Amino acid sequence: MIKKAGIALLYIVIGFLIYLYGEPLIVWINEEGHNYVTITTIAATMFSLFPIIPYPVIGGIIGAAYGPLLGTIVIWIGSSAASIIMFLFVRYGYQDWGYKVLRKYKALEKVTILFEKMLFSQSF
Repeated sequence: MIKKAGIALLYIVIGFLIYLYGEPLIVWINEEGHNYVTITTIAATMFSLFPIIPYPVIGGIIGAAYGPLLGTIVIWIGSSAASIIMFLFVRYGYQDWGYKVLRKYKALEKVTILFEKMLFSQSF
């Protein structure tokens, strides 16, 4: 229970910070971000995790600051890292809760088992 509350609290705090400092961060990326690729990639990850500002806007600004190739790489790494982080939060913070929901609804449990069994057995 404490682990779930801690993850939820961390997510809320980071989201609130992005809400407070999102626009100045966008301005910084637009003006100075081209000198700090790593920090911009981390910022892109945070903006992807907490979509307070629409991510296509972030992508456009980063693309304008870095150019099409490097901008694409920064956005791709940021969105991929955000996906991995969200997966880890759900996997290790809320997996037991998810299993309880699946067990509660038998039809959903059957569909989940079917998807797990058939995931890699058919080619598209």
